[in-house]
Amino acid sequence: MSDDLRIKIIDDPFDDPDAGMVLRRVDTENAATYGAADQEPVGKSDFTRPAGLFLLGYDPDGSPVASGAYRLRTDTRPGGVDAEIKRMYVEPDLRGRGYGKRILAELERAAADAGATRAILETGTRSVAAFALYQREGYELIPLFSDAYADSSTNRALGKFLDTADNASGAAGE
Repeated sequence: MSDDLRIKIIDDPFDDPDAGMVLRRVDTENAATYGAADQEPVGKSDFTRPAGLFLLGYDPDGSPVASGAYRLRTDTRPGGVDAEIKRMYVEPDLRGRGYGKRILAELERAAADAGATRAILETGTRSVAAFALYQREGYELIPLFSDAYADSSTNRALGKFLDTADNASGAAGE
């Protein structure tokens, strides 16, 4: 169950050895699935508070087994603040235990606290389990927003309005 996952905020994922190990696994899986690692550039400050956040999940033995991050964006829709979810990952043999759902929920909560009213992300059609998780958690298809994947036939963008006091109901793609 996801209750045994200990989540830790990593202030500098590019210098943290555990985060580095998990990020290499993310890149390796993306390369095996899509032929290349994530093509969208991210900077050191993208996942650093207050502009972003990087989370690592540890199993009961203290091994890093899951990750997720967001970066705040104001360029994806007029007048809105979006949290772009990035680097979602769970070790393959631990999938189905709710770890991804728990990391995603923590990211959404923190992003709403940071002022985001919508979470957005991109995933590929070959990541069937990830796509299903996002749909179960209320994400809907929205227009593509990343230049890095604009020409990709396998890329899908998804969005979900976050639970905030300022957030009125509406479709995620608005």
